[in-house]
Amino acid sequence: MPAPYISYVSYAPEGRLLLRAAIEAAKAGDPLAPVTVAVPSNYAGLSLRQDLASQPAGSNAPAGLLNVRFMVLARVAELAGAPRLAAQGRRPLTTPFRMEAVRSVLLANPGPFAGLDPEGAGATERSLDRTFRNLDRCTDAELATLEAQGTRAAHVVTLYRKFRDDTRDFYDDRDLAEAAADAVRGGDAALTDIGHVIGYLLPAPVPAERAFLDALAERGRARVFAGLTGDDTVDNATRRSWADVAIEAAPDIREVGGTGVVLVNDAEEEVREAIREVAARVERGLPLHRVAFLYRHASPYALIAAEQLEVAGLPWNGPATRRLAQTAAGRTLLGFLALHPSDYRREAVSTWLTSAPIREQAGGRLVDGHRWDGFAREAGVIGGREQWHDRLRSEYDRRQEELAAMEATDREDDAGSEARIAGLRRRIDDMAAMREFIDELFQRSAPEDATSWLAFANWGKGLLARYVGHEPGGAPEEEVEAHRAIVEALEELGNLDDFQTPPSLAAFTAAIERALDRPAKRVGRFGHGVFLGRLSDAAGADFDLVVVLGMNEGAIPAAGRED
Repeated sequence: MPAPYISYVSYAPEGRLLLRAAIEAAKAGDPLAPVTVAVPSNYAGLSLRQDLASQPAGSNAPAGLLNVRFMVLARVAELAGAPRLAAQGRRPLTTPFRMEAVRSVLLANPGPFAGLDPEGAGATERSLDRTFRNLDRCTDAELATLEAQGTRAAHVVTLYRKFRDDTRDFYDDRDLAEAAADAVRGGDAALTDIGHVIGYLLPAPVPAERAFLDALAERGRARVFAGLTGDDTVDNATRRSWADVAIEAAPDIREVGGTGVVLVNDAEEEVREAIREVAARVERGLPLHRVAFLYRHASPYALIAAEQLEVAGLPWNGPATRRLAQTAAGRTLLGFLALHPSDYRREAVSTWLTSAPIREQAGGRLVDGHRWDGFAREAGVIGGREQWHDRLRSEYDRRQEELAAMEATDREDDAGSEARIAGLRRRIDDMAAMREFIDELFQRSAPEDATSWLAFANWGKGLLARYVGHEPGGAPEEEVEAHRAIVEALEELGNLDDFQTPPSLAAFTAAIERALDRPAKRVGRFGHGVFLGRLSDAAGADFDLVVVLGMNEGAIPAAGRED
C-alpha cells in the first residue's frame, strides 16, 4: 500500500491554485522536468492549460507551462502500458472489433436473449457492451457475487468471460491500465516522458486505474486531487474511492456561485431564453468563452442550440452536433447500402440522390436528384433492376422519337418551336446521363469478392471515392474531417478478417452503421465563443456561467431503471 497521496479539493478556483503549486513542486526547480496532469475530460485539459498558462492573480509563480501535458487518465495509461502490450503481440481493441466480439458471443450463446427481434438485436448488443464495460470495474470476487444473483445475471457474466477470452489477443483500457502498473513497477523507459503524474478532479477509478496510480505513488511519482461538491450524496462515493490513501480528512466545501431555474414550454424557447440571458450578461462584460451550454441528451438540444447560436451571431465550440452517419459522406454511404434491401425502389433511390451531394461521374458535377426522380416517375419505375433498365430505356426511346417528330416539322421562323426542341434535347441528354448512372449503380451493388471483411471495406471506400470523392474538395472542414473518419472506420472493419467469419452484406451494413453512430469531431476551438456540449464533456472545466438545458423531471438526474 503506498503512502497517502490524495487530497480533497473543491471545484472552486482555489483547487487550481493547489494544482499549480503541485506542478511547481513536482518540477523541483527544473522548468523542463516532465509533468503529466490527468484530467476528467479532454475539455477540462484545455481549460486547465489556458488557465494555468496565464499568471494567476496574487501568485508569484511564473506564467506559462513548460513540458506539462494534460490528458485523460486512460491516455496516460496508454503511453505507459502500450509498449509492453505491443511487445506481446497484442493490438488495440478498436470499436468495430469490440462490437463484433460482443455480437459474436451473443449469437454463439444467446441464452435468455434467444428469439430477439432482429431489429432489436442491435440495441441488445449495445446494452451488453455497456454492461461489459461496467463489469471491467469488478474484481473476480465481485463477478462471482453477481453470478449468484440469478439465471440472467449468471448468463451475462458467462458472456463477459467469453468476451474477455475471445479478445485476449487485443487490449482495451483495462488492459492498458494493468500493463501501465506493471511498467511502473518494472521501471520501463516509457515512463521517462510521462514524469510526475498529478490527477485533478478525477472520477472514481476502476480497479486497474487505481493500481496504476498506486504503483506511481509507491515510487513517489503521483499526487491526486479529488473533487468534492459539498453534496454528500455525490461526495460520499468519492470519499469511499480514496479513503485508504487520503492525506487528510475531507474538508467542508462551500457552495460556489448561485443557481436559478427558468420554466419554459419547449426546447426551442428554452434555448432562446438562454441566449437572451447570455446576451444580457455579455453586455455587462462577461466574455463569451466563459459561458457553457450543457445538456444530458444531445437530442434535441445540440442541434437547436447550435442553430440558434449561429442565428444570434454568437460563435460556439464543442463536440459536433451531428453524428458521422449524418454527414455528407455518411449519408452517401449508408444511403447506398440501404438501396439493396429496398430492391432499389424508386422512393429509396430518390431519397438517396436528394439527401447527399452525389456526383454523376467520378469527379463530375452533382446529380440533380429531384429532376432525375421526375424522369423515373414518368417512366413508371417502381423498383427492381429490370424496371430501372427497361422502363428508363423505353422512356428515353420515346423522347428520342418525340424529338425526331418535332425536328421533322420544325419551322425555322418559329422561336417557340426551337426552344421546345432545345429543352427536349437537354432532357434527353440528362436522361442518358441518368441511365448510365443507374447502370453503373447496379454494377457497384456488391463487392466483386464478397468473401472477406477487407473486400467489403475496400468496396465501401470505393463507393465514397466514386460518389463523393477521395476528399470533398471545397467542403467545410467538419465535412472533410468526417470523410477521413469514415474512411478510417472502413479500414478498421477491413481488419476483422483476423477475428470474424466472412461477412454478408447485411452484417457489413450493420457494422458500418454502428461505426458511424458516433459524433463527428469537434467544432471550433475551445476558448473561442460559447462552449456547447454534454455535461460529461465539461467535467473539470471552468466557466463563469453554465446553462443546463433539458432539466426535466426524470432526465436530470436520470431515473434509475433495472438493466
